Amino acid sequence: MTSTTTKPATPTNASNRPVERIKVGVVQAAIWMNRGANGSVYSATFQRSYRDPKTNGWKSSTSFGTGELLQLSTAANRAHSRILVLREAERQQDQSVIPTSANTTDRKQRPANSDNPPAGPASAHAKPQTFTAKAAQAAKGRTR
Repeated sequence: MTSTTTKPATPTNASNRPVERIKVGVVQAAIWMNRGANGSVYSATFQRSYRDPKTNGWKSSTSFGTGELLQLSTAANRAHSRILVLREAERQQDQSVIPTSANTTDRKQRPANSDNPPAGPASAHAKPQTFTAKAAQAAKGRTR
């Protein structure tokens, strides 16, 4: 069985460090986040480690042989799932910061003796869903 580790990157000099690293065998995935005007964009890069027979030192490559392709596939799948979790966590964090005036306005629209939300789009008053790796797997299956 292939060993897998996931490490959050250290916060020092975060602008040029990956958000997280995922290691599967000799293949390593690095998850990167870039902030823009429309929010954060996540991407992943992949590399494999190998020992150079001339120097006996460790080197890395972005080329993968037959023996590493399944490790690459597993690392890509886990990076994809982790990116979905990171995006969902960021979305929930953004939604939790709601100005007080918006909360007050919403309360004024509701009838005093009713627990029903006001008429309108259902998504505006829906409970936030907890996002899990299992949900990421299900979402991935629907996009194929």
